[in-house]
Amino acid sequence: MQRMKVLVKKAGFGLIGLMVFLIVASMAIAEERTLDGPIREVVNSAKARTLDAAGGGAIVQSAVVDRLNRGEETVDVIVLLKGYKEYVGKIKADKSAEMKKFQAEIRPRQDAVLKRLSRSQFTPKHRFDNILGFAGTVSRDGLEALAAMQEVESIEEDQKVEAHLAQGIPLMNGSHVRSSYDGAGVSIAITDTGIDYTHPMLGGAAFPNAKVIGGYDFGDSDADPMDCQGHGTSVAGIAAGTAAAGPGDYIGGVAPNARLYALKIVAGCSGSSAFSTIAAAWDWAVSHKNDDPANPILAINTSFGGGYYTAACDASIPTIAAAANNAAANGITLFSSSGNDGFSDGMGAPACVSNSLSVGAVYDANIGSRYWSPCTDLMTAPDQVTCYSNSANFLNILAPSNDAYTTAVGGGYRTNFGGTSAASPYSAGAGAVLQSYAKKTAGHYYSAAELRARLISTGDPVIDPKNGITKPRVNIGVAAVQLEQTPWKTNENGTVATDVAWNYTMGYHFTPVKDGHIRWLGGYFNGTKTVSLWNKATGALLASAVVTSSNGWGYASIKAVPVTAGTTYTVAVYLGGSGGSYRYNIAPLPDTYGDVTINGSTYIAGNARPTNTYTTYMFGQADFGYVPASVQTPWLTNENGTLVTDIAWDYTMGYNFTPRKDGQITRLSGYFNGAKTVSLWNKATGELLAQQNVTSSNNWSSVDIDPVLLNAGVTYTVAVYLGGSGGSYRSGIAAFPQTYGDITIEGSAWLFGNGRPTNNYASIMYGQVDVGFSAFSGQTPWKRNENGTLVTDIAWDYTMGYHFTPKRSGTITWLGGYFNGTKTVYLWNKSTGALLAQATVSSANGWGYANIDPVRVTAGTTYTVAVYLAGSGGSYRYSITALPQTYGDITIEGTTWLVGNGRPTIDYAYNMYGQMDIGFVPDSSQTPWMNNENGTLVTDIAWDYTMGYHFIPARNGTISRLGGYFNGAKTVSLWDTATGTLLAQAPVTSSNAWSYVGISPVSVTAGTTYTVAVYLGGGGGSYRYGISTFPQTYEDVTITGSTWLSGNGRPTNTITTYMYGQVDVEFEP
Repeated sequence: MQRMKVLVKKAGFGLIGLMVFLIVASMAIAEERTLDGPIREVVNSAKARTLDAAGGGAIVQSAVVDRLNRGEETVDVIVLLKGYKEYVGKIKADKSAEMKKFQAEIRPRQDAVLKRLSRSQFTPKHRFDNILGFAGTVSRDGLEALAAMQEVESIEEDQKVEAHLAQGIPLMNGSHVRSSYDGAGVSIAITDTGIDYTHPMLGGAAFPNAKVIGGYDFGDSDADPMDCQGHGTSVAGIAAGTAAAGPGDYIGGVAPNARLYALKIVAGCSGSSAFSTIAAAWDWAVSHKNDDPANPILAINTSFGGGYYTAACDASIPTIAAAANNAAANGITLFSSSGNDGFSDGMGAPACVSNSLSVGAVYDANIGSRYWSPCTDLMTAPDQVTCYSNSANFLNILAPSNDAYTTAVGGGYRTNFGGTSAASPYSAGAGAVLQSYAKKTAGHYYSAAELRARLISTGDPVIDPKNGITKPRVNIGVAAVQLEQTPWKTNENGTVATDVAWNYTMGYHFTPVKDGHIRWLGGYFNGTKTVSLWNKATGALLASAVVTSSNGWGYASIKAVPVTAGTTYTVAVYLGGSGGSYRYNIAPLPDTYGDVTINGSTYIAGNARPTNTYTTYMFGQADFGYVPASVQTPWLTNENGTLVTDIAWDYTMGYNFTPRKDGQITRLSGYFNGAKTVSLWNKATGELLAQQNVTSSNNWSSVDIDPVLLNAGVTYTVAVYLGGSGGSYRSGIAAFPQTYGDITIEGSAWLFGNGRPTNNYASIMYGQVDVGFSAFSGQTPWKRNENGTLVTDIAWDYTMGYHFTPKRSGTITWLGGYFNGTKTVYLWNKSTGALLAQATVSSANGWGYANIDPVRVTAGTTYTVAVYLAGSGGSYRYSITALPQTYGDITIEGTTWLVGNGRPTIDYAYNMYGQMDIGFVPDSSQTPWMNNENGTLVTDIAWDYTMGYHFIPARNGTISRLGGYFNGAKTVSLWDTATGTLLAQAPVTSSNAWSYVGISPVSVTAGTTYTVAVYLGGGGGSYRYGISTFPQTYEDVTITGSTWLSGNGRPTNTITTYMYGQVDVEFEP
């Protein structure tokens, strides 16, 4: 047996830990030992340990061997088993049956290893639910035994971590948003020292309570996560303490109406934990995300950490990385403090993991000189990065820190809580506010990636003087405004007069700066009134809504109305002789608020479209909710520095840029004097992609172009030829590169004369040009999830692609592929064989796309997308994750192929032939049961029953389709449950699959209960048992229970543990 001698490596977390380690290390060196066994040493760097995959046998982190060589009898470790990556990101809490299936696979594989170890070899500490591995204490014999097992992938050290030791809400511009969108409908998991849930601002009652609704004590392995250390209680108070007007400076948490989960990761009253415990807590949050479906866990805060990593550390701590990836795949955003060591080129773990949002600290006020253990700040100011805050180029965001006034153990408060421990929950609370905002205004939560991008892209830039790195400080107000704009409500000014008794229709004219949608209408009046929206030029009535208000702002949702940039509209309320309001002494109109210009107030006697205009009063106090289209103008929106105009240079000038997402350019813009040509190139190939004449008079002017498709990660150039006159530039700008939204401007570019500019400059913006970029909002199921090994340039005369089934109805807006050359891509209905669309796509061994006229696709129907290779330039991937696989709202059923040019019908599950993809945009409509069905299905039951379910919408909306899963032709009906009124009825034909039929839209009211059911007529029915017990909330619909009746009629009997009838509605809020 080979003998291995391992030298001691540097380790430790924190100053005290380092001192203790040095003492122990010196003692171990004096009596050096060796370790026998088939263990493969993996050399790790002093700053960030990595697991090397070379060689045979289990991968053992060298720090584990080091400690045993120094004489330690046991070491805390985390063990991952072979195949653990198969489960990472695949287990979804929103699919409880699928989650249980995966967990049932993981458990026996853990058991198979653990049962071969004696207690003297290994003492288990944590068994993960969703990660194929476990943690515990291993002896020398145990390490040898584990390393020899074929099932074991890696053995890593379970490193120790420590807690990272006037309100910052106004600094984050959160006061206004927080007053309306306060985290309701969202839960934050606090992984810390526990929470004092008896504190009046944290529930004030026994556990669980109305605020702290769940949790677990992982440090002591019990069900009571009470905090006796204090750190976690202070963190919880910042993130989501109940709103209050004191005592002192305490005004509640950032998200005061969010719920909390207390995940205690320390033993007793300790302030230290370990990676395995953090991973176990994050793993628990995934499994328990939907314990309260009305308040899902969407954020996890971890103000613990340690170590020194100068780059993303996923490879160094794979278990933590796996737990983070699982959380992100389930829509949970992780917030982790960067640490308080004063590093200028690194941070601690777990903040260094890619799927954890790392948070550094800024002061929120001038609090005088501060002396910290690693450094001193002689002066302090708002938005000054603290000297102790760990910083690096891969840090994500900044948030307020010292001195936070927050909750303390025992029901009191502390006035000086700080460190990155405070900054992280400020960010987590901001994330909860934005999730609440998104759900209420857009109808859905953000994905973890979307929330992360919004927090980063909308933050205020702050420079860290330690290293000159600029990072965004969280700005909740900007992040929210970019989702929805309320031009008058948000910016109302002047003196208000209420309860005016005028028989008038009053409001205002407005012009959006960007294309977008109006999602609701509202007003400030007393009583119930009708608010309407018109096109001002044509007089067309676009929408109206009945709104109730009591001398405050009231609103009602409408079906989204598209509005066009540059077109003027009118919004107004008919007062009907009472309860009106207006404002005088306002800032004279027109004025621009966000992306909307209010041109002037308008009025007319009686009930009609108002046409009279006034600019010094705001009559009627009407408003709307406006969501601008996602066209990004990176320089126009973010230009800075000093402007110089009318330069007489014979140059071509502009900038190089790289999109972070796939998308398209739909307009070119410029700021110059005269008529100039603006051009767009691929920087690497020099290919001219678009060119357009633009006329400007020393202002920004834009011209639309045919869409040009761009690939994420590819650099492009946009520039204008000045022709010797009328140019402009900006000096003293924020030095490039800079990232604005989904675009990184790499630097300015210029060339003498007329041509593609190739000279670059970082500190001046030459040329003042811009693009209008739209990131693809649709889902690209294969491109974003491709896996396996790629083979290119295959010379096959085949048509190849894949079959897919959408879970929601929607539209296909483009077709694409990865090949070499110009090919034809097709879209078919798989069942009928109907050709739905085709497009010519060019690609050079990369992803290429072509827009198509939108094609409607239906939930539950299978389609085929494929490319004809014509004997050259094809590609495929082997060793992929076996199909079918569900990505977002699309299930890829399998790959498919055919010799020659035609619709492919030969199917395969283990390769992806053809490398095709689609751009899928799901409808905003919801199919609550079809999308979330669970339990065991029974079909073809011969019952003479009417069966279905009762449901309650959370928002006003419409039912546009009825559907069912049965065998044969049946009648599906919709009733008002309380009154028994039959609202709709439709014949639906199904063959043991989901099928829907459109109906005349039926308006349904939030909070009212309805019944949908099918009459089986003695045959072909279906039901599910072993389901998640009702009531259950799915998006904006709560299914309260299944219902049934013998014979044909409105069912009134209710059961909560079965789903009888397998029917559904399509609901659009």
